[in-house]
Amino acid sequence: MVLGLWLLLRPQPAPLPDRAGLGSDMSMDEFKIGIGCVESKGDYEAFNAGTSASGKYQILPGNWSAWAGRILDDPNAAQTPANQEQVATKRFNELRRSLDGDFARVAYWWLTGGEDPDRSTWSAFATSYVDRTMAFAEAAESEVGTETIPVSCFSTPDDLHPAERPSFPPPIDAPEPSASPEPSASPGGSPSPSDSVGPRSSASPGPSARPSASHSPRPSHR
Repeated sequence: MVLGLWLLLRPQPAPLPDRAGLGSDMSMDEFKIGIGCVESKGDYEAFNAGTSASGKYQILPGNWSAWAGRILDDPNAAQTPANQEQVATKRFNELRRSLDGDFARVAYWWLTGGEDPDRSTWSAFATSYVDRTMAFAEAAESEVGTETIPVSCFSTPDDLHPAERPSFPPPIDAPEPSASPEPSASPGGSPSPSDSVGPRSSASPGPSARPSASHSPRPSHR
């Protein structure tokens, strides 16, 4: 029942770009384009009514308070585009350092809160989420690749209001999650080892939100 509601409420991911011929090097900015594109299509005002996860990277309220308090010195900091970028960038860097520099594992954690490096144990949904994130990030590495990514995925704090951004082709349906549930970490904006909150977003699936410590992880900003 909860999974069905989540699938209905979660914003659908943008179309997957062609990965052929793209490079393998990746910067933090490129990774953020990938995960922001899959999570919210780059919309800083995105909101998941099911989990209350919000923003470009779909961070749960509890995670936002914990991370903003530590990173911005203000647990009640407004989720402005600039603050979202600062908090998310800091968390992504922390996760990358703790996960052997592997961006794919950072994406997996953002969705599930899990740290298992063995892809064979990941659900079909989690694997698809990670692959889509990495495909968009890799596409952002080249001029040809960027032409396959929706313009909105390149959003920055200085961009126009979401309603004024260019439109792009409707997304394809998100893959069905596998029967086996992901570990119940609270992802999406899951806290670093020193944090007490779970993954990026809430554990209860949201529009791209990750599970929060008090919820069961969604089949995944956080």
